[in-house]
Amino acid sequence: SSSSSSSSAPPAPAPSWGAAKGRPGGGDRGGGFLQARGGGGGSSSSSSSSAADAGGDGVGYAKVLYAWVARDENEVSVEAEEVVKIIRKSSENWWFVQRTTGGGESGHVPSTYVQEME
Repeated sequence: SSSSSSSSAPPAPAPSWGAAKGRPGGGDRGGGFLQARGGGGGSSSSSSSSAADAGGDGVGYAKVLYAWVARDENEVSVEAEEVVKIIRKSSENWWFVQRTTGGGESGHVPSTYVQEME
């Protein structure tokens, strides 16, 4: 039955961090990710805390509609029916979420794979 649920899942959007590089499938993928992680670590953590201070706009909980398997370290794997905490809506297509189960991992998931809870 797991295959039937995955077949109804919408197509995943292109990663916004991959598109920004402008080199899909480049040979030095690993080096690029390490660079992006080291350089972007401080700015991303400060922006998420300031978003929370600003009244928590767009921060809440979402129900996972379809299982998602992370493809790189920017993303996080989630299970269908799981509830995740929305840390920030990074873009129209990608939300940065934190799992409320397991180890509490955080990362991006396609916004079409989750539904914000009222």
